[in-house]
Amino acid sequence: CDVIGILVRKAGQAMARYLEEWIFREFQRHGRVAFDGSYVLDSGQLHDDAQQGGPAEGIAPRGLDYNGKYNGTLSVEDIMDMFIGLMVYGFQPTDVLMHPLVWPLFAKQELLGNLATPAIGSSMTLPIRPSDVQGRLPQGITIQLTPFIPFDRTSKRYTMFIVDRDNIGVLLEKDDITTEEWRDPMRDIRNIKVFARKGVGILYNGLGIQVAKNIRWAKAWPLPERMRVFEAGSEGFGHPKDTV
Repeated sequence: CDVIGILVRKAGQAMARYLEEWIFREFQRHGRVAFDGSYVLDSGQLHDDAQQGGPAEGIAPRGLDYNGKYNGTLSVEDIMDMFIGLMVYGFQPTDVLMHPLVWPLFAKQELLGNLATPAIGSSMTLPIRPSDVQGRLPQGITIQLTPFIPFDRTSKRYTMFIVDRDNIGVLLEKDDITTEEWRDPMRDIRNIKVFARKGVGILYNGLGIQVAKNIRWAKAWPLPERMRVFEAGSEGFGHPKDTV
């Protein structure tokens, strides 16, 4: 059994995993933050900075729990805003990047509300046709799953990216994965070094990457339907009363 060969291959695989983790850290560091779940408090209220007129207004996700309170999840409107956020800067959304454990959550609660969502399959292609969204997003979006996107299993919070694949960034490579070997015959020691020289660069100040981070891994409920009930007053005129 070529033990040395196995170890070298495992070292190469570990470096490839590290490179992908590095890329997504750069996405989160330089991408445009569309939503940050940390601005939603455990009580269901928004942080002061996310209130109207605050410095983080619009960054708190607007997903609701069963009781109609904010719970730090993404609503349908939030996801649509992320798509449109790319278009505002002249980019076309092509891919949604998420952790594999996040996709079943979206699939179970109908990822984009009433949009046509296929069953989980090999293609993982989400068709977004003009007929589905009344002409707002006339292109297809591909779901890309990778375990190297941040997902905190302890706090149950995740990060999701929506990107324009043609305007993300560049991977600079000076040296591909290379090995160097030397021996110490006096001590019968064999040394092998595995190294690579690469760099990651993000284009357009990250405007081609929409980031939703610290999002709670929980079900998002639709906004409760409201109706107005008119109660007859003493003079026969109706007085509106909002009910859920």
